[in-house]
Amino acid sequence: MTSNLVLWRLSGGITFLGMAGMFWLGWGLGQAALKAGWVAWCTFLAVWIASGAAIVGAAIRLRRRAGFKYSDLRQGDARQQAEIRKMLRAWMWTTMAQTVAVGLGVLGCVQTKRFDLIGPVIGLVVSLHFAPLGRIFHVRLYYLTALVGSGVSLAALIRPTGFHRHELFCSAMALVMWTSAVYVIRNANRIAQRAAQEVWAA
Repeated sequence: MTSNLVLWRLSGGITFLGMAGMFWLGWGLGQAALKAGWVAWCTFLAVWIASGAAIVGAAIRLRRRAGFKYSDLRQGDARQQAEIRKMLRAWMWTTMAQTVAVGLGVLGCVQTKRFDLIGPVIGLVVSLHFAPLGRIFHVRLYYLTALVGSGVSLAALIRPTGFHRHELFCSAMALVMWTSAVYVIRNANRIAQRAAQEVWAA
């Protein structure tokens, strides 16, 4: 596996982490900021957009720097093609499993009228899905993302109610996503070089 391909995949991961952070922060603090007044709302909106845009912008620049295109996936020898097919297939199944699990989890919360558990259930599934991604893409940080995100979600599941519990949970999840994104951005070359030297199952 080439380092350029790894960088290309890392840019996709950074984009997902950036958007996920925006989702969690918006869900957690958006309504509260709006209720606090227009100054608080404008301040929140500026931070929310600037932070998300900075991370997604860094992902786009990394993708351009990688010099890799989707059409390049069809290049390389037979072993490289087999590695790429296995990687993409594993990623697709992981994404599908995450989508189904989130859907079933939310449905279960709605049917039992435990709407307070919807956020933690989504957070747990999304966090856990980083564990197989760490193995698929050879990004060790994703294991830590899965561990910390799962811990935050389980804590919210155990105690789903309380003073500003929803806001604190969503803010913590946003912090996990954005911290992971920043780490990958700052260490992309090192991660790519190490991953390219490891053995990829074909």
